[in-house]
Amino acid sequence: MGLEIIGDADALTDTYAIYLAWKILKKLVDYFQNFLPALCPDCNRRFIENPLRILDCKEDKCQKIISGAPQVIDMLCDACKTHFKSVLESLESLQIPYNLNSRLVRGLDYYTRTVFEIYLNNDRNRQRTLIGGGRYDDLVKIYGGPATPAVGWAAGVERLIDVVKDYGIQVPDDKTTDICLVQIGEKARKQALATEVLLEEEGFRSTTIIGKDSLKGQLRSASKLGAQICLIIGQREVLDKSVIFKDMDNGSQETINQSRLIDALKKRFNK
Repeated sequence: MGLEIIGDADALTDTYAIYLAWKILKKLVDYFQNFLPALCPDCNRRFIENPLRILDCKEDKCQKIISGAPQVIDMLCDACKTHFKSVLESLESLQIPYNLNSRLVRGLDYYTRTVFEIYLNNDRNRQRTLIGGGRYDDLVKIYGGPATPAVGWAAGVERLIDVVKDYGIQVPDDKTTDICLVQIGEKARKQALATEVLLEEEGFRSTTIIGKDSLKGQLRSASKLGAQICLIIGQREVLDKSVIFKDMDNGSQETINQSRLIDALKKRFNK
């Protein structure tokens, strides 16, 4: 089980991928409440193949050496620092808790920039990572395709099942999308993602259309998803603190203030 967003280099796409992973796991548990001669043989091999992988070694003798290694975050180029800062700022705006780990290394060598893992709060040694992923902008090109930015993650289904059983969680029936958020422009994109979080907290079934710039393309996708309502946010709506409320059943639409959005949706869906 996993997610891939291919063709979008925006830092907000990383945040959205992390947000979706976080949203899935948050429903299962309250995630956050509660030198070479001295290295192991595996790390000697990693030193030749990919030195970064040494940081992920669990051997005690290697961990002592790793603790004195330079911090990767201190060696980022300006562009990567800007990207990283944007991801963190977006996570904070969505109130998604995170811990920075300068030693985090994913088990695949093609990752660039963002990498992340989500694990249970009591699993400090990351022995049972539930979801992990990151950005891999060079992978498509490596296999002969055009330069294509991408970000994604994968979940361990068996591990998720174990967590569900351990915590006695009742898995709900599959849900469809009732509301699609359509955005035009960078500021609108950020606002749409923040709005989706709000709708999720209010119990609405919503989806943000990403990866398509045209209004027509996004509305077409929303129709395929069976959405009853589209919330359209453009640059003007960001400035006016409003949203275009479009009924997909009859085609009618009106502009309403963001402060009235939840009440309007509750009325539409009889909540």
